[in-house]
This record gives sequence, structure tokens and C-alpha cells, in this order.
Amino acid sequence: MLAPIPEPVDVLLANLPYVGQLEQSEMTRDVLDYEPHLALFSGPHGLDLLERLCREVATSGTLKSGGVMLLEIGYQQGVPITKMLQQFWPQASVDCQKDYAGWDRLLRISLS
Repeated sequence: MLAPIPEPVDVLLANLPYVGQLEQSEMTRDVLDYEPHLALFSGPHGLDLLERLCREVATSGTLKSGGVMLLEIGYQQGVPITKMLQQFWPQASVDCQKDYAGWDRLLRISLS
């Protein structure tokens, strides 16, 4: 996922697919019928690609010390992703921001 990035960066922004395949029954037909599933789904709970990206960032040194990573997330993913991030970066500051509907939507991970 990080191969195109030639050197460590200060900011990394990702809007990966984050819908869980188990959530398909909650989605409207217009989304399911017309949006590419590759752009929507990431494993049963929507966390597969987010976890893969975080693991690669943590082991590659792509994000500089003091850098910030911003991730768009699903409305039920704030707590599980925050726990996962603590495994990769125990000292990181993780802030979950809500969208206009009041749902968890953006994670801001600041590395110290």
C-alpha cells in the first residue's frame, strides 16, 4: 500500500474502504447495485484494509516521528480501531472526530 511513497512523510491521509461485508443488509440498493464493492467493503467488519495500512505504516517508517495520520472510518469503528492503533503506537495520541450526523468518522493519529 505504501510503495508509491518514496520517503517518510509528515502527514498521511487515507480514505480506504471501511464498510463491513456483514453490513450489506443495512445498505440501500442504489449503493449496493451501483457502487463497486471493491470501493466499499473491507472484510467482515470493514477493518481489514485499515489494519493492513496501519501495520505497514508502523513497520515501514513511512510516517515521521511527530507525524499525523488521518483515516476516514465507519460509524462503529472508533473504539476497535483505537485499540488496534494502541498496539502499533502505544504512545500515539488518537482523536476520533464525528461527522455532522454525530457518527464517528475521522481518526487523527499523532505520533510523538
